[in-house]
Amino acid sequence: MPLTELEGAALGLIWSRGATTAYELRKLIAESPTPQWSASAGTVYPLVEKLRKGRLISVSITEDKRGTRHLHIMPAGKRAFKTWMLDCSPAVTGVPPDPVRTRVRFLEMLSSSEGTRFLAESERNLRSQLARMRPRKGESWSESLASLGARLSQRKRVEWIIKVRKLGRGPR
Repeated sequence: MPLTELEGAALGLIWSRGATTAYELRKLIAESPTPQWSASAGTVYPLVEKLRKGRLISVSITEDKRGTRHLHIMPAGKRAFKTWMLDCSPAVTGVPPDPVRTRVRFLEMLSSSEGTRFLAESERNLRSQLARMRPRKGESWSESLASLGARLSQRKRVEWIIKVRKLGRGPR
């Protein structure tokens, strides 16, 4: 079975970090600017269990008082991760989901004032998120490339929403 984006990213995080805990994995996922990814315990712990049952990761338990459970990528996990990494299919390279774009598609359904408010709030929130997306100290080269991609994408979304606001309501 192909990996989901979250499963592939989780395997990549485990592989790149070495032994990590599910709690640390949750924190790493929570740092992502991708709002579709949930870092809740109800998402991450079942994800870890699925990867373990699929023999993509293993768990080792320390012998200290806490019995910390460290996650390790297994050879099958490395193979699955590499297959996921090399997937350049249209499902990966196509236009990503954008809930703002989906709502703009139905903008004519709103009153003029509602549409104006929606666009203004969308621009404000996009700008606010962009302002929080700063390069972090200690990022690896590939992490910095990924965060650059997120910032550039968000900037283009801001530019687009500004154009939508300038175009107004269009013909009725």
